Amino acid sequence: MKQREPDTSDPSHGAAVKPKAAASDLAGAREKLLARGPSELDSAALREAWGELHEFWLTTKASEIGITPGSGFAIVATGSLGRRELVPYSDLDLLLLHDDKPSDRVREVADSLWYPLWDANIRLDHSVRTVPQTLKVAGADVSACLAMLDTRHIAGDQELSDRLIDGIRRQWRAGIQSLFGELVEETHARWRRGGEIAHRAEPDLKMGRGGLRDVQLLDALAIAHLTDRLAVGEADDPLGSLTGAHLTLLNVRTELHRVSGRGHDLVLAQFADEISAALHIGDRFDLSRTLSDVGRTISYRVDAGLRTAANALPRRGISAIRRRPRRPLDEGVVEYAGEIVLARDARPQSDPALLLRVAAASAVTGLPIAVSTLSRLADTAPELPTPWPRDALDNLLVLLAAGPDTIAVIETLDRTGLWGRLFPEWGAVRDLPPRDVVHIWTVDRHLAETVSRARIFTTRVARSDLLLLSALLHDIGKGRGVDHSVLGAQLATQIGTRLGMWPTDVEMLSKLVFHHLLLSKVAIRQDLNDPNTIATVCEALDGDPVLLDVLHALSEADSLATGPGCGVTGRRRWSATWCAVAVWR
Repeated sequence: MKQREPDTSDPSHGAAVKPKAAASDLAGAREKLLARGPSELDSAALREAWGELHEFWLTTKASEIGITPGSGFAIVATGSLGRRELVPYSDLDLLLLHDDKPSDRVREVADSLWYPLWDANIRLDHSVRTVPQTLKVAGADVSACLAMLDTRHIAGDQELSDRLIDGIRRQWRAGIQSLFGELVEETHARWRRGGEIAHRAEPDLKMGRGGLRDVQLLDALAIAHLTDRLAVGEADDPLGSLTGAHLTLLNVRTELHRVSGRGHDLVLAQFADEISAALHIGDRFDLSRTLSDVGRTISYRVDAGLRTAANALPRRGISAIRRRPRRPLDEGVVEYAGEIVLARDARPQSDPALLLRVAAASAVTGLPIAVSTLSRLADTAPELPTPWPRDALDNLLVLLAAGPDTIAVIETLDRTGLWGRLFPEWGAVRDLPPRDVVHIWTVDRHLAETVSRARIFTTRVARSDLLLLSALLHDIGKGRGVDHSVLGAQLATQIGTRLGMWPTDVEMLSKLVFHHLLLSKVAIRQDLNDPNTIATVCEALDGDPVLLDVLHALSEADSLATGPGCGVTGRRRWSATWCAVAVWR
């Protein structure tokens, strides 16, 4: 990408702003920066220039109105300017600190600072306080305290700013044990309001799950000494680092603001293609896939970070002196402190099936797998032999039969690169956005959802194992530009053979994947009272009642996993059932 080059003749460059900080200078410089497109000024360069411009104006204005070292006044930035992430049209979050100055003098200085910004139509979130007043506000509200953790000195009395920054951080660390429960509750409430970035057609980059607020949450936990931010997202992670995901979100947000000309953080469909082009991502579907990837990466890190933080908090009462028990769950697998961990005598380097025992234990108990356990398995566990040992396939089926908890385990293994080791074919559907508006999930998440839904039909069919495996694989052929049912059947044969299934079962699994749309299509498009329709279905399935039985359940699970509250989904469920009953007659 092209980087910004200093241009001292351009008023958008800090050195060119007049010594007297007029609002017109700032407004004009902002316009000139925005006039330079992404080919001239990429996302990172625009953020850097935008932040430098506002900081230069603020320091110049501060000097002009008497906010100088030793003056008893200081300008500190919070929010995006405090984090050096300021983007066009976002709020300028500023705090004017004073050392208990007379109210008339404080009002005079504040008016001299705020009014020019208002005149320049800058969106301003401002306050005027002493250090003790600010600490009191931060101590009374978790959200306010989180925002203040980003505080950074801009101009004026450095000692005053340092007292606030040090006090905020000390107060945060001292109070985190009592605030942690409220912090988690507010985080979950925000997720419910904002939805998941990975699965929203128009995701909220800031407040959604897996968004920028979650990165700030991880930073806050690290400041509280409850987690190590880098420990939950190194640069050599199989699917990308936390730092890389964070940067991608910042770049998308920068281009969203530049393209839309507004300070909102919803990636609306009408802006997606322009954002994609500016970032050289491809088209809007590629942008959606990128956001799914980074959103899920950050979500996984936050889940792990919150668990790590909860376990790091000092325990109270008698639990503080009791040793936490280790409960055996399977060979080499135990529960400890509410997580699945490896037993002390586990030898993952010589036990390739251990990964699936860990996954099955997590799905059955509903307990998360410890980050340290995932890291150890990723580093030392060997590849499973081909064909898989029987106990490996058995544990995979246990994992797939666990219902909703199956989804979380698959997601965890996928975010750490372990699921891809078991199913290399998964890479083509990972984070793949749906092309059909009926679907609300990415293709890989839809497969996991279908497995979860299939559980309710396992007692209805003669071959629950084939139902679960076909649910996992029915769309595995997508994302490769060919008929996904045809390619999927071929991949199912390949996978079934690798799993060590009997040849006849491999053949049936392949047929299930090939025909997974058959019942729905026939029921919607053809007359079920026509004997030829029934004959066509019977012929396609070789008159196999077991195949029809499993296919009927698969069709229903697939429909249920398409998306909640969708009329088309309900019609597909009803139609598939009607078709199956008609064929049985």
